[in-house]
Amino acid sequence: MDLKLVLGSYLVPLAFNALITFMMVGWVYMYRMKPIIDKANAAIEAGSEAVKSGMSAMGQKSGQVRNQKAFDSEIAGGIVDQYPELEMVLEMLSPDLMDKVRENPAMALNFLQRYGPMLGINLGKGGAAAVESETYDL
Repeated sequence: MDLKLVLGSYLVPLAFNALITFMMVGWVYMYRMKPIIDKANAAIEAGSEAVKSGMSAMGQKSGQVRNQKAFDSEIAGGIVDQYPELEMVLEMLSPDLMDKVRENPAMALNFLQRYGPMLGINLGKGGAAAVESETYDL
């Protein structure tokens, strides 16, 4: 037996099978898989645009909330500064409480809303000295 004949008889069918397999894989990719992959990529791109717009909206909302908190804090600080008797009451209750109120003046307004009527604190026209049963929604 000739070696070239033996190798040729094995290599030719092997090469032919490899060529047919390569062509079939290419055909499956081009006509079956590529449209599916293109649709998936389009869906991912549309989803990423939705995520981008959602994140942008969340960033805007976060900025609005931050600005609103800063505004509320400034207003609350002004109110606390106008009523030194409120500061005295808070310091009598707890010095740590007044430190927290200095850091976050809006806490003083929450304190007044919750505990002001119970303690008889009314910051109306007469200040804290005028004790009435009126409460104010802040």
